[in-house]
Amino acid sequence: MFEVEFYSLADGTKPVGQFIKSIEDDKLRAKVIRSIKLLETFGSELRMPESKHIENGIYELRTIQSNNIVRCLYFFYTGKKIIVTNGWIKKTKKTPPEEIELAKARRVIMSRDTKKTSDIDELLQEELKNPSFAKAWEETELEDQVKRMLIQARIDSGLTQKELAAKSGIRQSNISRIENGDCVPTLTTLHAIARGTGRRLKIEMV
Repeated sequence: MFEVEFYSLADGTKPVGQFIKSIEDDKLRAKVIRSIKLLETFGSELRMPESKHIENGIYELRTIQSNNIVRCLYFFYTGKKIIVTNGWIKKTKKTPPEEIELAKARRVIMSRDTKKTSDIDELLQEELKNPSFAKAWEETELEDQVKRMLIQARIDSGLTQKELAAKSGIRQSNISRIENGDCVPTLTTLHAIARGTGRRLKIEMV
């Protein structure tokens, strides 16, 4: 488990937290928070399509909801601490150079303060007080569980999406959509993916 913190300005303001709060679409906002929670779980093991190394230790966290795309930049600090520096709604094909430079600058001057509660958990608890967001959070729960399960199985098996597609007979594009949280797969698809990772599918109600 990694610890995720938002970059903090000298006055205590956290631009990433403010950016996430400014996202009007509840479901998109919920999925951005879930993406950061995913980063908190997998850290350096998270790969495409969820995470991409941009340059010089700066990484891009990717969130997609319908036609809306959100990007957040982050870097690994000390131990298992991750600092998320900035975020934006994607409007261009490439990552804007000014966003990369901002992330680099914030890495240089970031605060060294430590916290007991992660910023993303604080933000989540605040957002869950909003009934509309709470509903969106609940609606994305199943997608998130399946997404986490698939990513964990793939990482444990040492497979890329392309390799898993070849072993399971499921298109790489479909695997990518599941890992992006864009869809909930059928049981047949899950069974094929499980076999592709050398596992078997087990369904439980708890």
